[in-house]
Amino acid sequence: MSTVMYCWRVKDADLWSVLAAIRDLYQREHYAYQALARLAPKAHNAAGDLNHDVTQQAFALARKTDLHVHAQLFRTRGGWLFRMLENSCFFLSHWRQVANIRPVFYDDRTDVPANERRNHVHAERIDKQLAAQEYLLANIVDQTRLQSYFYDQLYPIQGGHSEL
Repeated sequence: MSTVMYCWRVKDADLWSVLAAIRDLYQREHYAYQALARLAPKAHNAAGDLNHDVTQQAFALARKTDLHVHAQLFRTRGGWLFRMLENSCFFLSHWRQVANIRPVFYDDRTDVPANERRNHVHAERIDKQLAAQEYLLANIVDQTRLQSYFYDQLYPIQGGHSEL
């Protein structure tokens, strides 16, 4: 049977800043956030009143994308291994934009590169932790975050976006 693992290592001291950087990455690069950012300027009419049709369109988009992303965290000595739970390969394609993480990949469906062979032990340990349900989940994106992002675009607050 094949073993496939796409994880990243993060130090204890960097965990929260890395999770925030991943959320920012989705806000900058993901098509759902970009679509919401394009809708926001259309939400106010010429009189400055809120156009409820555009707001409803934004909320429908947030529901329709069915974008739910979590970081699944596994404790290690001195840090964490995490993998992304999402219905696409967005993070796998963009992870290099996040500082302070190191890839821990293992895929034995073909020849395993020499530098990844040592990661087999991590893959086995994660399989055991999954079976025992010994992990944490960090919410990265969901419908509520998308809707909050839309409101943040409508009513920007000084100092950045709001966190839930």
